[in-house]
Amino acid sequence: MNFVTRFLSGSLQDRLVAMVLAMVLVIALVAAPASNRSPGIAPMVLEAFAVLIIAAMVCVGKWNIRRDNVQATFKTGTSIAALSLAGIALVSCLFSHNRAVSFQGALQIGIGVLLYCVVNYQFRHSQQISRLADVFTIAALIGAIYGCADYGYREFGSHLDSQATGMFGDHQLYGSFLMIMLPFVAISAMTEKVINRQLAAQTATVLTIIAMLLAHSRSAWIGSAVGLMAVGALAWFIPGISGRKLDDKRKLLVPALLLAAGVGFFMMVSPLSTSVLNRATTLTSVSNLDAWQDRQQIWHGALRMIADHPITGLGPSMYAYSHHAYTKLGMPIGQLHLRPSLSDQTHNLYLQTAAEIGIPGLLALVVTVVTFWIAGIRRLSSLDRGLRRNILLGALGATIAFAVDAFASPSWQFGQVMIFFWLALGIGMACIREAPKLDVARKAASFTSPTWFKRSAAATGLLSVAAFAPVAVLAAGQYPATSYFTASGGPTGVGAVTDTAAAAAVGGSALIYAITPHEAHLELIEVGGANSDGDYEFRLMLYPKDGSAAQSVAGNTDVSWTVTTGGGTLSPMQGTDLEIYHPAASDAGTTVTVTATYKLGNTTFTVTREIDVPLP
Repeated sequence: MNFVTRFLSGSLQDRLVAMVLAMVLVIALVAAPASNRSPGIAPMVLEAFAVLIIAAMVCVGKWNIRRDNVQATFKTGTSIAALSLAGIALVSCLFSHNRAVSFQGALQIGIGVLLYCVVNYQFRHSQQISRLADVFTIAALIGAIYGCADYGYREFGSHLDSQATGMFGDHQLYGSFLMIMLPFVAISAMTEKVINRQLAAQTATVLTIIAMLLAHSRSAWIGSAVGLMAVGALAWFIPGISGRKLDDKRKLLVPALLLAAGVGFFMMVSPLSTSVLNRATTLTSVSNLDAWQDRQQIWHGALRMIADHPITGLGPSMYAYSHHAYTKLGMPIGQLHLRPSLSDQTHNLYLQTAAEIGIPGLLALVVTVVTFWIAGIRRLSSLDRGLRRNILLGALGATIAFAVDAFASPSWQFGQVMIFFWLALGIGMACIREAPKLDVARKAASFTSPTWFKRSAAATGLLSVAAFAPVAVLAAGQYPATSYFTASGGPTGVGAVTDTAAAAAVGGSALIYAITPHEAHLELIEVGGANSDGDYEFRLMLYPKDGSAAQSVAGNTDVSWTVTTGGGTLSPMQGTDLEIYHPAASDAGTTVTVTATYKLGNTTFTVTREIDVPLP
């Protein structure tokens, strides 16, 4: 009751700060997991918070539009670019052939820009910035623990998954969330002056790295590595305006070594390290990966889409409904009136942004990020070695990691992940702005303890956490996972939900998902194009209604194959779950259509796939 009373009696700034802090925790820890079972919860929560923030600003806010305030607002150019991005998305809706869906996509961008503006201009005092940093630590810590426990529950209970998916239901979304949180908790772990908060941040850092390794998201690994190296380089080569440079570097060295020791200890004692290392070795031969070959085909299709609509794009959120005509992958969900999934994204934020809202929209996004980097790096040298400088370093590292991960991840098309980019951008800009004159920094704890005790306690705590993590994962695996199919006999109907995360905020609106049925989906996947014999390999996957992991059904006796158009033949590959199409000589230079039908109970699934057979 005291909190509610203070909230209602506080200033507009206090209310907005409280709403943003609550939004971070609710989205990360409540709404994202709830969306795995109830599609649309996460975007609905985003929209609800946006409505509350706008209502507070309109009804309670006192508008002070003076020339100096306007100049300060648009000084760096980042805010201009962000507002331009939202405006371009809105204009692009006018040229979309489905304005309702496109408006919901523009709404997702608008909510992100709104959150950026609120954090940028309302988090003025160090205590407010400190609270957001604490919330990041809490979200990362709980998210990492949840992901490790859930990984053990599924991996050792059912052997259906080899990737941690955490609260987001997908390893790529989960990896991107941990990636963008990591620079903030890592910089707090190394620079926090309050011993309790530093230990919490160090624990969160170790667990976040471990959970991200278990997520097996390669783009998030690369993004994190680049982001953390950027933070280290900036902290090392751009000193602040107070304190001795050498002493500060020595203070950073001890916690950095402790963090590295904790993660290294986990890799040595954990039985899970083999899968992580095997996943990492695939980066040495990316060109041979089926996923990489599929993404190249997707990206070429996106480039053709951009060439057809370079200025206005197809409209926000319209790529998923139109990509089949350009990539010949997946299903024509626009014609079938189905819901988009992860497989219907480009796995490249830049290409999808240009395809949906045009090249001007892509330029606005790039300028938003680059102008922040320029302003942030220039500001570092004039900031005291304190909270604002540290959080600015974290924001720079987080946005650099985002920029790298966005090249190969579909995560940033989902509102509950993209919102953390806007948070990082907003808090970074808040640190760039001049602090108020009456800004009071957070005081250190009133008690003191010997330095040797702090260091030994930190080392013991981190090593204990690293040793406990695999034990917790193994313990969680002692409990059997739920049945793969429902007791009633499995999924019914045909839909386009290919995984749990597909129920999340593609298009950014709860409305689209509230009116779309959540059903099962059969997908026919072409594996890597023609092989050395000129044959084509297919895998038939069934994605259940409950959003759990897919199951190959190619070798099932209830599956029938038909060559709808083409003169070749189909036959199973012995010892595998693949079906092989052997083209005939007459197929050269034509498009062959293969159809697969799968009967499950009283439900019949049918899916087709087209092959463009080249001329010899």
